[in-house]
Amino acid sequence: MKRPRASGPESEKPAEEIRIEELRRREEEEKQAQEAKLKKLREDIQSLKPLHMKEEEKDQTNLMIKELDFASKQIGDKGVEMLLNYKIPNLESLNLSLNKISEIGAETLVEKPKWPKLIMLNLSYNHIDAEGASILAKSNSWINLRELHLRNNDIGDGGAAALSQSASWMNLTILDLSGNNITFEGATALAKNTSWTNLTGLYFLSNKFGDEGAAALASNTSWTNLTTLNLAYNDLSDKGVIALTKNKSWMKLTRLELANNSIAIDGVKKLRRRWRTCEFIV
Repeated sequence: MKRPRASGPESEKPAEEIRIEELRRREEEEKQAQEAKLKKLREDIQSLKPLHMKEEEKDQTNLMIKELDFASKQIGDKGVEMLLNYKIPNLESLNLSLNKISEIGAETLVEKPKWPKLIMLNLSYNHIDAEGASILAKSNSWINLRELHLRNNDIGDGGAAALSQSASWMNLTILDLSGNNITFEGATALAKNTSWTNLTGLYFLSNKFGDEGAAALASNTSWTNLTTLNLAYNDLSDKGVIALTKNKSWMKLTRLELANNSIAIDGVKKLRRRWRTCEFIV
């Protein structure tokens, strides 16, 4: 038995028109979801100010804010722009990890410089990529920055090379570029940096340095205050370890992490002979 044909407006619409309407519906839902996130961000910022205070007094409250943690808020690039509209002149620590921020958000941060006293900036697990890293590297703001976290942003060799040329962050002590698909080319560029003389911690785990990258890093002569180096998950062998021991500048090294590499006992022995008081994680 044949089923009766559907009647009404829906049965008369072509398939293409139905598809377009569905796309529009989804776009509208995504727009509303983003607006809801931005509204929540606005509320989070406003919640930092005591509600009972008068408007002129709230600005004084902003002067006391030194730390903001907006991790995992999914605010995107528009959220970054909104955040920059608030005057928080004494901000020292800002966590924007896991927020779907792209090179557009990075450019907003640089073009509208705020937070002259910023010490820690966490942009990990976003979509900064090589272009965004290049934009950040050109910033001459945040001269007091001590910690920069860019873990898992896929900045690659291009982004690493751009960051290595930054001369503004003279006070940088912690740099985290883990999980960024950096090969020996990026390692070579980073090793040539001469401005980060105050670095104490470098985190490069889960990249693609290989033995050549390790050898390139070992050629560095300016990181004389380095105490922690993390090269876990980097396809290193004893050859790369031996190359590391050739470095003569890292005299203060106290922790070297090399877990999940292909390092044999002979490589570990050479490390211990080079840095006798260092803790090795292999």
